[in-house]
Amino acid sequence: MEIKVLLKKSVCAILSITMLLSCFVFASPVSNAAGSKYSVVFEMETINNADCNDHGNPELCLYGKNLNGTGGESAIFEEMSLDYDYIQKKQTYSFSTQTENFPTRITLAIDFDGGGWRKWEGKFRVKVNDIYVLNDSDARSLSGANVFSHEKKSMEVTIAADKYPVATNCKYTKTPPSTLTVPRVGESMVTTDIAAEVTDQYGVIWHTAPTISLQSYYEGIGIGDGVLSVNSDANSEDGTDSVIKINATYLSLNAVCTVTLVNATYTYEFQDQAGKKITSGSLKSGQTVTAPEAPAKQSDTSNHYIFQKWNPAAGRLTKDTVYKPVYKTEAHAFLSYVSDRNATCTKDGTKTSTCTCGFQKTVTDTGTALGHSYTYAVTTQPTCTEPGVMTYTCI
Repeated sequence: MEIKVLLKKSVCAILSITMLLSCFVFASPVSNAAGSKYSVVFEMETINNADCNDHGNPELCLYGKNLNGTGGESAIFEEMSLDYDYIQKKQTYSFSTQTENFPTRITLAIDFDGGGWRKWEGKFRVKVNDIYVLNDSDARSLSGANVFSHEKKSMEVTIAADKYPVATNCKYTKTPPSTLTVPRVGESMVTTDIAAEVTDQYGVIWHTAPTISLQSYYEGIGIGDGVLSVNSDANSEDGTDSVIKINATYLSLNAVCTVTLVNATYTYEFQDQAGKKITSGSLKSGQTVTAPEAPAKQSDTSNHYIFQKWNPAAGRLTKDTVYKPVYKTEAHAFLSYVSDRNATCTKDGTKTSTCTCGFQKTVTDTGTALGHSYTYAVTTQPTCTEPGVMTYTCI
């Protein structure tokens, strides 16, 4: 048989006052975080009922200390006038509550004032957040002398010190995404929440603000007021992803989370001298752009053009970039001419010179007209009375 009972209003009031005062009186160590309490279940089981005519009302109390078991002690549960049926009958008395106080000890007092066997036997159990801090395997007992006289007996059961709470775990409650893309130059920084807490072995929160810091210095990255911020300076110089490590620390406890930073992406385009696209693409910030084959620029009548470089120079990409060719202008050099062998009898021929760039210039080759060169033949034979005709023909 299990009987559930509630605290008396007066006890609740005492507990409320005690917990309120603990917030102001004790400066160290830091108390539990707001709203984080121990769930306590306390049971007293009578396993061998006392055979007697009368018992005085038993007094039963469970004490606890605030400040995670290190502060002032007060009653978690106190019943100063428990009905004697609870020790005279085989049954379990049960109490549960949420409290900032960690259980430390139990007291039981019985006023034996009747005759008979005058003995109580039972067990105590105390659970904190479903973990036993006291679980009797053997019965405990209180006995009075076997006489018809008034006699008050009491016992105290202490919770072992190794059950007291200690900070055992530092863990993140808010972590950044495992991968973050670094902003481009000129874009707003990327921010994300980060938070951690410290708990004891019972899962009760001790601190909600352990020290959170970068494991080492990282350019463009900062942590403050529960926020991780990343600006464009965090782009790696060589275009590779960066892995940062963040520590959450409380005393000797430490939790680490890692974040992979992916460089921002930029576009590029190579154009010819007329602004026509040759090739384009995109790369992560810091990656190297490979320039295409240099485009040729058509020569004009006066000059030819020699490719010098790309503007800007092709290298590590750090912003959206358009690359344009830069040329050196050189006048054509016509050092020697070669006859085109096209003169006629009456017209000068031409001669051509070729620049080192391949551009050709053709001019008149003055004085190269061939002049006439004749052949002749008698076209009309002379007679006795008429002269003949000799005809000359330019070859």
